[in-house]
Amino acid sequence: MPQWLGFAGVHLDSGGHFLLTIGPPRFTLPAATNGMNAEVFVSYSSLDRDCVMPVVESLRGNGISVWVDEGNIHAADLWSEQIVQAIADCRVMVVMLSQNSTDSHNVVKEVMLASEQKKALLPVYLEPADIPAKLQYQLAGIQHLELYGENEQQVLEDLANGLAKRGVSRDGEAAVPQPTTVKRHDKPRPKPTATTQTKNLAKPIAWALAA
Repeated sequence: MPQWLGFAGVHLDSGGHFLLTIGPPRFTLPAATNGMNAEVFVSYSSLDRDCVMPVVESLRGNGISVWVDEGNIHAADLWSEQIVQAIADCRVMVVMLSQNSTDSHNVVKEVMLASEQKKALLPVYLEPADIPAKLQYQLAGIQHLELYGENEQQVLEDLANGLAKRGVSRDGEAAVPQPTTVKRHDKPRPKPTATTQTKNLAKPIAWALAA
């Protein structure tokens, strides 16, 4: 249902001119629940809303700006540009994974768009779920969190800390991204060649003859 900001009236003045008058607003628009330029975009299936919203509120309670589709924007193509813009503005996309979300075309599109824009992805499993082939390229090998275990509060803290490590600020204070430590593998030793093996074998023989 459209919400009108006011109403108009038309009447004639003494000179026969039409005048347009604007009355006071009959309705007020609801307050926005998503901040502009939110640093975190939460991608999820609407079927998991009851599980996802407490996580969103926990992040907001930690001073983290979060954008999440709270009004089923996907149902209206008119509003799809909001989702595209929110992904462009975010720093990190938190992907809430479940059987519902891995089957959701909208979640797949959001993850692919974020990946194309080089956004950091942070998967959070709401339940054990298999990653479909269409998402394996984007999510394979990425560190994830599991929210279906016993220590849920610890996972929420780990999520907030993980976002901070990826440069997400809290209460307007910019976080410094933590450097990623890459484990370097030792260079493999070259395999001995036939010549090397012959030389090594000849040494003890020569020593024996000299003795």
